[in-house]
Amino acid sequence: MTADRVADRALCGARTRSAGGRACRNPAGKGTSHVGTGRCRHHAGSTPSHLVAAEVVVAERALRTLGEPIPTDPLEGLQRAVDSAAGLHHGLQQLVREAAASDDSRALVPRLALYADAIDRLARTARQAVEARLTERQARINQEQGELLVRFVVAALAVAAIPPELHRPFRAALAVEIDRHRHIEEGGTP
Repeated sequence: MTADRVADRALCGARTRSAGGRACRNPAGKGTSHVGTGRCRHHAGSTPSHLVAAEVVVAERALRTLGEPIPTDPLEGLQRAVDSAAGLHHGLQQLVREAAASDDSRALVPRLALYADAIDRLARTARQAVEARLTERQARINQEQGELLVRFVVAALAVAAIPPELHRPFRAALAVEIDRHRHIEEGGTP
């Protein structure tokens, strides 16, 4: 293998006795269940502690690459943080269940640690949302948007020269639909 091919992949990196203390040039995780991460099998990569460490690294890498930052309104951002924390909590809960069902303690230990962190993150973001009275503010914003929509529709009816006596039933039907959709958005049934 050429030197440039070695440079573009992860290596074991353990100090070797046979090569005078130089770093091992085997691919990271060679001969283990965590190929591409951690030590090779010749340098303790298959020991329980290295398997756990490799699982943690793999899980953290996956978490770091899940999304790019985007500009957002602070309240919307807080709601997204709560939703994201809840999704992360749910996903890790599933991973913990799978590892527990398979009796794979090497996979279970790091997943439990990440799951515990997810519980803490969800609790923190939910508390911040409550403190910001996010639900109350979102309900007020939804109400204002509904009222604005009704005003636009009434103005459109006037521009279209629809007689005012027909406005009232249309406005009532529109208000019912807005309330129904708001109820669904708040977790109610249609």
